[in-house]
Amino acid sequence: MKSKFTIEEEKTVIVNALKIAGRQAYDVARAQGLPVTVLRGNNICRIESEGKVSIVSKGRQAKYKVVKRKYSL
Repeated sequence: MKSKFTIEEEKTVIVNALKIAGRQAYDVARAQGLPVTVLRGNNICRIESEGKVSIVSKGRQAKYKVVKRKYSL
């Protein structure tokens, strides 16, 4: 009999699958000698096949913090 996932368990499974797939895509692109674009801190960086890192765009620090809130009536 199949067990049902809760929403939190399903989110965890999806996030872990995305992490694994993202890492594999990064590794395959680097192995093929392709440049890879990644987010490091607040900067978007392009990593060339030789290992040279160039900053594509600099992000700015957010002024506001996003907080999830739940209200019941």
